[in-house]
Amino acid sequence: MECIQSSASCRCLGWLSILRDRRWALCLGAAVAATAVATEVESEAEKPAASVEPEPEPAPEIAEFQLKGRLKHASAEGNWVDVMGVVVNNSGASYAVASFDLSFYDEAGELICVDTISVNQLREGQERAFRGAIRCADYVADEVASWKLQFAGGH
Repeated sequence: MECIQSSASCRCLGWLSILRDRRWALCLGAAVAATAVATEVESEAEKPAASVEPEPEPAPEIAEFQLKGRLKHASAEGNWVDVMGVVVNNSGASYAVASFDLSFYDEAGELICVDTISVNQLREGQERAFRGAIRCADYVADEVASWKLQFAGGH
């Protein structure tokens, strides 16, 4: 076994030849270092890429109170508007009387009017139909593009 060294590269063919001649020890050192670097590079390449876990998407927020389905509204006498709908109570509490601000908006998102409605005996988790009347001086049924129900208080 022998160690062959050329100007461009170093190839070690045996341990005994290297140990006999100190100048060939450089060949062994270079070969060991090259092997160590190559092994390290290969082991890094074999490692799976560090996976970055995506953050879990937050659960959709459930409104404490919401209107289920369509709110029905129609002009009544004077500046009054009759309203009917179904409110869902996801608040975790029950109410003998729950009060809500009901707002009407036009196509541009501008507030048309707002007034208070009350729902009696609204238990936690319950869907309850309501009917009431709100005062709305600028009410025109065809101009109402959306509405919002906001909890105002309860007991």
